[in-house]
Amino acid sequence: MRIKHSGLYKIEVLQRAGTSNMKFTVTVYESPSAVDAGVTDMKLMSVKEGGPVILQTDVPQLTGDELIVWRFGDKGKLIAKHDIEAKSPPLYDDTDERLRDRFKLNHQTGSLTITNTRTTDSGHYKVKISSNKQTIYQKYIVTVSEPGLSPAPVAGIVVAGIVVVVLLVAAAATGVIYHQRKIAEVPETVSGEEGDDVELNTGVTKIQTSDLIEWKGNKDNLIAQIKEGTVDITSYEDVFHGVFRDRLKLDMKTGSLTITNPRIEHTGPYKLLINNKCKKRFIVYIRVKTLTVKENGSVTLETKTEIQTGDEIRWMFGNKDTS
Repeated sequence: MRIKHSGLYKIEVLQRAGTSNMKFTVTVYESPSAVDAGVTDMKLMSVKEGGPVILQTDVPQLTGDELIVWRFGDKGKLIAKHDIEAKSPPLYDDTDERLRDRFKLNHQTGSLTITNTRTTDSGHYKVKISSNKQTIYQKYIVTVSEPGLSPAPVAGIVVAGIVVVVLLVAAAATGVIYHQRKIAEVPETVSGEEGDDVELNTGVTKIQTSDLIEWKGNKDNLIAQIKEGTVDITSYEDVFHGVFRDRLKLDMKTGSLTITNPRIEHTGPYKLLINNKCKKRFIVYIRVKTLTVKENGSVTLETKTEIQTGDEIRWMFGNKDTS
């Protein structure tokens, strides 16, 4: 169904006893949250600023009746839409100066290409491809690195091997000092499942009382710091709409940061600064937690949350959030 199918429907039934009529009002709407409900995994993409990035879908070939909807950001902003069945040209968001004239949809696969990328293009991208046979949901985390910095690794082992080669060649050519500086520019990938604590290790044995330790998230927003031997997290709990609230812990000895009970929205770039100098970069990837059980067995879905008197708890099942 499309939004254009919304409207008033009538049925007239002719019988020997007489004629009966019924009316139905149908409203079709798009729900950005439906993408999150249908996604079981996401892809990490990275690129240097100015370069292109292609968000590939898992569709080998569109059949001709699909509706493709691309959204960007935590609020699910509509950025591209294509109704192939209507044979109309793709619609792009031309109100956002950051995105104007830089998007292109592939008519065969539904993939999205972003050209002349900027650091503001970093973030969550979602796509929903609907057809008469199925609906496909996919999600992406795009990281656009500043000029001169190495882009984040997309596939751990392969990229890690390339990084090692680059560092060894650099050290041989220009010395150990240059080698140490490049380590801070190459992001370290840390992955985990929803609900399982994730630690971003500073690699420091012991910090000094006079050290200023700063942890920053996407767009260089400060999320936690140790200043003059005092931990400060509460001041930054409302950053990114409060997604870090009651979830961050700092190690006073090493300065390492732990994200407790993480969710998918904690996926993204992180930066460690010591005394205003960037010491380490991280790309955190939080996967949807998957539980398996044999038929006739039992499974417990743990919340890891302490409920309070007066709380209302609801368990939902399926993409339609059935209670």
